Amino acid sequence: MFKRSAILVIAMVAIAATATAKSRKHDEDEDSDKHRDCKETLSDRGSQRPTESGAKGTAEKSWTQSVRFKYGELYADLANARDVKYECSKSSIGGALKRCEITARPCRAGAEKAKDDKK
Repeated sequence: MFKRSAILVIAMVAIAATATAKSRKHDEDEDSDKHRDCKETLSDRGSQRPTESGAKGTAEKSWTQSVRFKYGELYADLANARDVKYECSKSSIGGALKRCEITARPCRAGAEKAKDDKK
């Protein structure tokens, strides 16, 4: 009887500790998003390509270049951007090619990323 009670108490403590740790991690993630420096949403189109993935790649490159010109290197990484959306369609020429537009909010690289870039 004592063993069951002890195991039950240990299990409850472990569950509570796990829930608390997850809650703290969630709060830290929200805090880092709140303090992240993001700019206004920017859209750009790439050139036409035979595949959608190729068209997305040219749209990403075009977006990155526009962001770098407008806001600088620290904002140009699409991995740091928020609200990334693609809109792809057939090109008006022949219909066999694809063209994509990307819309995203450029955000400044975190302190760790900026330090890594300087190395």
